[in-house]
Amino acid sequence: DGINFESQVTSDGNGYLTFLAAAQNTTTPVVPPETLFFIWFGANDVRDALKASSELEAGDVIAFAIASIRSNIVSLIDAGACSFLVLGTLNIALAPIVRMFAQYRGAGLGLSGETLEAFIAGALVGAEQLSKSFNTHLEAMLQGINITDSEGCYGIKYVDTIPLLEDVILSDKFESKFGVYDPNSNVTDLVCNFRYYDNVTDSQLDPNNLLPVLSEDEIDFDCENFPFYDEIHPSTDFFELFADSFLDEVEDFVKGETRFLRRGL
Repeated sequence: DGINFESQVTSDGNGYLTFLAAAQNTTTPVVPPETLFFIWFGANDVRDALKASSELEAGDVIAFAIASIRSNIVSLIDAGACSFLVLGTLNIALAPIVRMFAQYRGAGLGLSGETLEAFIAGALVGAEQLSKSFNTHLEAMLQGINITDSEGCYGIKYVDTIPLLEDVILSDKFESKFGVYDPNSNVTDLVCNFRYYDNVTDSQLDPNNLLPVLSEDEIDFDCENFPFYDEIHPSTDFFELFADSFLDEVEDFVKGETRFLRRGL
């Protein structure tokens, strides 16, 4: 979350650099040249943009998050960092809670039947567009960052996770594990634990002030047959499929293959 990154990690400067300064007993810490930084933010920012009251406000949320990520990357580069693996956000429209939010809001507007379904479909399209917008701005920002050429530096590799995840969902492995993915299916077929909603029809819950309704001892951790652990987070099995695909995508970069070095960034 770019906002949390800014307020929590950098309230006294970059948190990692503060830790490194203490470890090196200096006020000017130096990042070891072999350090690879893995950076993945954005889903919470897109969620906040989706809840914004206007398109302008949504754009401001995304812009602030991108600026925060850039500020922290530049701080690390100034301290000697030169190898980054940066992931774009996932498509949050795939999270069941987005559909549930839309259903709640549409019903609150008095919509029903086909009109409500059209409202929900529009919300899912909006969530996907905001996710892609975030990634477009993130990649453009990264392309404006320069890293000094030196031995052992791998520059910045950006990974767009949206098509990566889509490939996973359409894969035979996903289908054999969870069946054919249908975002319009009953959410009870997708979600293992309804941690934030007592049930999917409860219209009294405010999606802007969600609190878990399950205690830790009520949670089912055996989510083998579900792609989502709860309304927001993928299950372990789903993430394992994504992780395998992701590792295939970045293997050459991590091993230092030249085709991923300093992509003009």
